Amino acid sequence: MLPANTVPNTASMEFNWLTFNGVSGPSITPMIVRLGSRVRLRIVNLGMDHHPIHLHGNQFVLTGTEGGRAPESSWYPMNTVLVGVAQARVVEFDAKFPGSWMLHCHLPHHMMNNMMDLLRDRQIETADQTDPKALSQMQTLVNSLHVEHIHHAPIAPDANSVKGFPQDAFMEMGMDAAVDKPETYGLPPNWSAGMMGMMTLIRVLPDQQYEEIMRKKESGDAAR
Repeated sequence: MLPANTVPNTASMEFNWLTFNGVSGPSITPMIVRLGSRVRLRIVNLGMDHHPIHLHGNQFVLTGTEGGRAPESSWYPMNTVLVGVAQARVVEFDAKFPGSWMLHCHLPHHMMNNMMDLLRDRQIETADQTDPKALSQMQTLVNSLHVEHIHHAPIAPDANSVKGFPQDAFMEMGMDAAVDKPETYGLPPNWSAGMMGMMTLIRVLPDQQYEEIMRKKESGDAAR
């Protein structure tokens, strides 16, 4: 669905929004995992794009597809699995490492959705971390494309000190309060600024933190 449209053009290969369970980050609910448990993820691709799904901080094994469970002799370690159109992939891993680990499609325009700059109808990423460098980069493209209009995203004044995904440096768009829920309890302030596309978190938590979030879910408490 393109902006301001109500009917999708299914014949178009235009840029689109990519989601997990119909929702883009940071609105996707993080998955809460108890430290030491065995985790199984079933990823089904119902869209028209392939997705290399990548998990930070852990390795998993491919244990099944849309055809069913694979024999254990065929399992092998990986941390990125390609899920093609109309395919399903089942992966499993032992949650040995505490932390909030990102799970996302590794195609940059999928993990960022529309967090890009535009040159008329051409999308580019502003790779440089300063406004003058980004403008210079875009002006070079403008001259080569004979495009007059430049539209660029605002860049945070402390861009060079920002850690995380590329959009963190350009956009201060934390949405912590808007996506507040028990599953986000304990995440650092402005965590949502780095979650602007086809991405979510798998939070591997020690018993005390895991139980605290489970209690909040049962009681309906907000995260903060």
